[in-house]
Amino acid sequence: MVGRSLKASEAGIDKANSALNTKGWSRQDLADKVVIENKRKNTQGISIQTVHKFFTGDTVDRKFFVSICKALELDWQEITESDQKNESQPEKKNQEKSSEKNSDINELLQQVRQHCCDKIQHLYSKIRLLNLQQIDVDKLYVDVYVLKKLSSVFFATIPELLKDSNLRDDFERFGLGKRGEKLPGFEVAANSLKLMVLGKPGSGKSTFLRHLAVDCCKGEFQADLIPIFIELKSIKTASQFNLLKYIHKEFKLSDEDQTKQILNQGKVLVLLDGLDEVPSQYPNNPTPVKLRFTSPPLNKGRGLRGGVQLTRKS
Repeated sequence: MVGRSLKASEAGIDKANSALNTKGWSRQDLADKVVIENKRKNTQGISIQTVHKFFTGDTVDRKFFVSICKALELDWQEITESDQKNESQPEKKNQEKSSEKNSDINELLQQVRQHCCDKIQHLYSKIRLLNLQQIDVDKLYVDVYVLKKLSSVFFATIPELLKDSNLRDDFERFGLGKRGEKLPGFEVAANSLKLMVLGKPGSGKSTFLRHLAVDCCKGEFQADLIPIFIELKSIKTASQFNLLKYIHKEFKLSDEDQTKQILNQGKVLVLLDGLDEVPSQYPNNPTPVKLRFTSPPLNKGRGLRGGVQLTRKS
């Protein structure tokens, strides 16, 4: 895509790696040091995913490409492929003009992602133990046991359920059927547009979501998405809860249309913790939160790509 994006040549990647080693930086260090020059104000820091794309020869937005080269003290024209470097000036101007809006959107995404990730890192990157010491969620986390489908589904009265049951030997699996294939939680989450995690209290559901959120911020899980972690127990009145307004408030943007634009692009990872802990005015309906927003008529239903992860006690 000439003009709007650039990619490094093999020789350019070698030069970039050499410059990175000379400075003694990691790719994360580089991502943190890149400065994006804007008309209003400069911003520092880009996603690690963008840096990975640069070093693997994938196309990168022109503004980010040039800024990465500048941080490495390299001439971007010497790093990019020759056919991109020799494009005609009129064509370049036209394409740069058309890409200006796209660059502004990317700027907005980077700004919002940085803000949301700062909050998540501050709140959820560490877990307080019973002895009041804090430990990184990465060190404490153990991958959850995930089943693709319920191992047992049936309807029965209590007497029917107890009939021919051996509670002494089958207490832990009572009424649950035989275990199915064990799958890594991260693998399931990475391949699921929508995911509900069920489990006993203390089985690690909330820790799992926190780990997803923190790894998203580190660029190790859905690195191009903006993570939003919502503890549903904090909702005062479920019937008045508006998810769009909540996300807009988290983004700290002045215009709600900007939030809708980000959602339209499918750039949000929504993590809802404690679906059954939502206060309810309806005794027969413990989960009044409506999730119709997950399939809006935007981008053919891709509104929240990567999407919606929920936890609920089984």
